[in-house]
Amino acid sequence: MPHNIPYKVRRSYRAKRMSVTISPNGLVTAVAPYTVQEESIHSFVNRHIEWIKRHLAKIDKKINKIENKDLTIFSKRHYQKHKEEARKVITERVEKLSQKVGLKYKRISIRNQRGRWGSCSSQGYLNFNYKLMFTKPEIRDYVIIHELCHLKFLNHSKSYWALVATFCPDYKKWERELKGLV
Repeated sequence: MPHNIPYKVRRSYRAKRMSVTISPNGLVTAVAPYTVQEESIHSFVNRHIEWIKRHLAKIDKKINKIENKDLTIFSKRHYQKHKEEARKVITERVEKLSQKVGLKYKRISIRNQRGRWGSCSSQGYLNFNYKLMFTKPEIRDYVIIHELCHLKFLNHSKSYWALVATFCPDYKKWERELKGLV
């Protein structure tokens, strides 16, 4: 274990070369072809230790920004426990903000997504990450407004951002804060 950073080794027939991956909850995995010796894998991880430390620090920063600072926030059990509460909180805000924005949606889904806070389909379906429930109310409202505006513009054009700015003038501030969270 280099530099006291625990990692697991995963062998793969499909791997052509070695790599290091880090999951959203900070699990470090060295992936290697079956033909590579254990010694070479440890050496490879040691050569990439600075990269690993930087990415683990980013993950720690993301976790600390979420109000519930609990690592279980990324677990399936945590999602199951909070999904309905998140549905209630988010749906309530979507209904209120959709009236403010003047755009109607068809359906809301609450999901446990790794890299997205929300999405909008061309059919008018809105999807939100349950973790929104653990962010600041202003960030939650921004994400909801962001997705509601996609009901009118399914892109990030100037017209789209002008519409977002109409209902959330400080959206750039919330956009910056969001970048470090998921």
